Amino acid sequence: MNKSNPHSLLTKINKTTLVLCFLALVYIILQLTTFASYVVLSPSMEPAIKPGDNILITKWALGGRIFNPISPHEIKRANIYRLPSLKYLQYNDIVVFNFPFIGKGKNKHIGMNTNTYYIKRIIAMPGDTFQIKHAFFKSSGYNGTIGNLSSQMYLNRIDTTNTIPKLVRAYNGIKTYTESKNKWTIYDFGPITIPKKGTAIIMNENNFTLYKEIVEWENENKKLNSYNGDVYLGQKLIKQYIFKENYYFVAGDNLTCSKDSRYWGFLPEKFIIGKATMIWFSQNPYTKKIRWERFFKFL
Repeated sequence: MNKSNPHSLLTKINKTTLVLCFLALVYIILQLTTFASYVVLSPSMEPAIKPGDNILITKWALGGRIFNPISPHEIKRANIYRLPSLKYLQYNDIVVFNFPFIGKGKNKHIGMNTNTYYIKRIIAMPGDTFQIKHAFFKSSGYNGTIGNLSSQMYLNRIDTTNTIPKLVRAYNGIKTYTESKNKWTIYDFGPITIPKKGTAIIMNENNFTLYKEIVEWENENKKLNSYNGDVYLGQKLIKQYIFKENYYFVAGDNLTCSKDSRYWGFLPEKFIIGKATMIWFSQNPYTKKIRWERFFKFL
């Protein structure tokens, strides 16, 4: 009768443990540098992405992020470092990002909400001049169609007939993120310059309103104030400001049901996790029915 060898059994356990640890390490490295998976719960990106879609995102366009997950990103500018990128983001790319704002009203400020993830489409790049005219998107850096044209056409028809759906009013309203004297709406917005690292703007009253949250975030929440047409950063009078970071303007495809840059402002590049590339699994969240036709659908 054969007896088990305790030493041999211990050796097998150690080998198995090492293999599992190695696989776990590889998975963590891939999550950090290459890919991640998220399940979409919102209808804001319909029809391209539906609630219940599980999407695969790649991190090659900007490079994987390295940061301290327990540091207070909600309060000050996050110290985020990027690994080298192999590609770059383009117009109409769909990106997943940490929601970039904390608080509401006068207490609203930029902060990386590490517990909240959004998915939207890029409609304007850093340095672009962006405008919404009669609900249609226009960006100076791109001559093609930006965003979901059908959704823009729908909003345009609503604007023409002057009938606002209850859904738009209930979910978002009509006013955009800025309360400037321009009185911009989701139908007519801008033109506005999307901040780009190293570019300068004249700091007048209008730009004070448009970029106040960005300037304060880039300067560790030092207050930006306006008095009699002059703008002060802390106690210092500033005539112009040079941006320290890149920003994007993003929107959902389902424009009547999307909380996006039109309502909350610019998306800091540092907050972008990666580019959505494929739906690898899909299940209707209401009926629990598997949607086989959406498996491995590229975005």
